[in-house]
Amino acid sequence: MPTPTPLQRTTVELTGRPKLSALAADGPKRPFVLVHGLASNALLWQPVASRLSAAGHTVLAVDLRGHGLSEQAASGYDTQTCAADVNALIDLAGWQQRPVICGQSWGAHVALEAAAGDLGSRSVAGVVCVDGGWIALSENFSTFDECWQTLAPPDFESTRFAQVRGFIESLTSDWPAGSVDLVMGNLEEMPDGRARNRLSREHHQDILRSMWDESLADPSPLLRVEVATLLMVAGEPNDAQRAQLVERAAAKLRDSRIEWFPGAHHDIHAQQPDVVAQSLLRFVGSLEDGAA
Repeated sequence: MPTPTPLQRTTVELTGRPKLSALAADGPKRPFVLVHGLASNALLWQPVASRLSAAGHTVLAVDLRGHGLSEQAASGYDTQTCAADVNALIDLAGWQQRPVICGQSWGAHVALEAAAGDLGSRSVAGVVCVDGGWIALSENFSTFDECWQTLAPPDFESTRFAQVRGFIESLTSDWPAGSVDLVMGNLEEMPDGRARNRLSREHHQDILRSMWDESLADPSPLLRVEVATLLMVAGEPNDAQRAQLVERAAAKLRDSRIEWFPGAHHDIHAQQPDVVAQSLLRFVGSLEDGAA
């Protein structure tokens, strides 16, 4: 793998939409659009993005609305609207080649939605779902209230920023050096030293509600995706329950493949950037040479 290269922070203004912050690098090869998960931020994609850039690809890792350094919009915190933001970003970029869009966790649902239907098939060459895209909240919780009670984010506002950093360090001890700084991009330090989630609790709930509604949709949004899709799964393929969920999602996609990452955590892209980057490069290399 070539030596990773740095990305530049940029702000993108979209007509009628919030300003989005992104990490970007130009290259001669097919672009990658990298989408983070719920309450996360683009920095977690930085190690992978720099490796893709070093291999010659244009890369754009975006902070979705209300996340990271992007604008805190008053509304629009649902999968469909955030996918429309991503499509607007791709349209504005005006690349000569259609990009591969990669999303992690909820970001995989955003990526699939962005690639679905006529607009997606014109603007996206392929989709990569990193430990997401098959999440079905309604199958795990009998009501949305139960879902929210279980999955509501921790409230750090009574905790010192430095204390949260120590906690994150303990959770990322097997990640590459410097990973804690990427995760801390999910938070901001208040003037009095307390920590606060960049994504508000209200908007976090809105996104979870959107995922809940999506899991009840019939037919499944997966059926509207027409481009090649790679499902990257953290864990062991002998996990029967997890394998069943992934294989069920793959069966609904027109052109899908599954790759397992034994020993990996949910944030595979941050924990194993070399392995993930290599997988993405193989996937883009598998796309038809004639794809625009």
